[in-house]
Amino acid sequence: MSRYKIAVFLMVLLISAGHCPLSAQASPKHPGQKLLPYLDDHVFAVVQVNITRIDVDALISTATDVLGEVLDDQAFAQAQKELQHIKPEAQQELSKLRKVGIEFLYYVFDTNEENDTDLDTDMVFVAIPISERVNEAALLKMLAGPGSGNSPGEFVRAGAFVFLGNDSLLKRLKGPPRATRPELDTIDAFGTEADVQILLIPVSYKRRILEAMLPTFSNPPLQVQKGVISNGLMWATLTIDLPPQLSIKGHIHSADSASAMALNRLLRTILNRVHGLAAIQQTNPKLSAGLALLSPELEKNGLSLTLDEKQSRDLLVNVIVPAVMETSRFLENSRKRREALETQETAEKAQAVERP
Repeated sequence: MSRYKIAVFLMVLLISAGHCPLSAQASPKHPGQKLLPYLDDHVFAVVQVNITRIDVDALISTATDVLGEVLDDQAFAQAQKELQHIKPEAQQELSKLRKVGIEFLYYVFDTNEENDTDLDTDMVFVAIPISERVNEAALLKMLAGPGSGNSPGEFVRAGAFVFLGNDSLLKRLKGPPRATRPELDTIDAFGTEADVQILLIPVSYKRRILEAMLPTFSNPPLQVQKGVISNGLMWATLTIDLPPQLSIKGHIHSADSASAMALNRLLRTILNRVHGLAAIQQTNPKLSAGLALLSPELEKNGLSLTLDEKQSRDLLVNVIVPAVMETSRFLENSRKRREALETQETAEKAQAVERP
């Protein structure tokens, strides 16, 4: 099974978007906690999928319903075909994974500059925990077998995991974990029995960049308190309970209570600004209703948000799916522009060689 096929699950899960108390701490023995030391300064996000709890039929059904409310008739008909094509493949891949005893998959998003800019492949590596339930020999045979899409150099056994990725990623992952990020020591809520859990851990220099750029994103400029992001924001989790009982819970972890209050003020300011943008209201009139759901509660060391089934569905329809679609269009247009420039440069070089 290739890491590209594994990405099928991630796509469906992001469309379908948790039920696990945010206050619950993960066991140190949980594979999510064991993975943390491998997350070096290049990693900005991790998605944990509990494959023992995935109901493909329910996921496809919910995704179909949600997309039916967002897409026009032609696009929806195409989406239905694609979802029905995904369904048997997802069921087949899940069956293979469960057969060898796998319980969790981890998709780790990496920004190492050595990687290509292909967001579908080289920025992601997959971690498969090797527990007592896993038939390791059968797993390795499945990964390297005919039709797997993998070559032996695309996966490696390190510590309690089998990692799948490109060469530069696997070189970093070989041997003992060596992450030196102090914020990892405070992440005690990642690695639960939730259906899906997403961990966001932006590195310090990128938090500084975001803090510096944020005021320029609107007119008049946002007033951003110095250090509110660069020093105050540590990490965030999104915990998802999949259909048929859909719910979403989020948590932003801050350095201290003062940082939590500053982040809360900043978030509310940003949401108020977005509410007032006429262009956004024209393109997505339901956005205000969706954004109104994003009213987190202030806690001692962060912000928390809990959405029930109806609220989660409204957020998907009015905010998340439209945002994913716009991002996809932006990335596709960027790819086309890059390819056009490369083609033009190649043609100009060929013409220069032909000139006497």
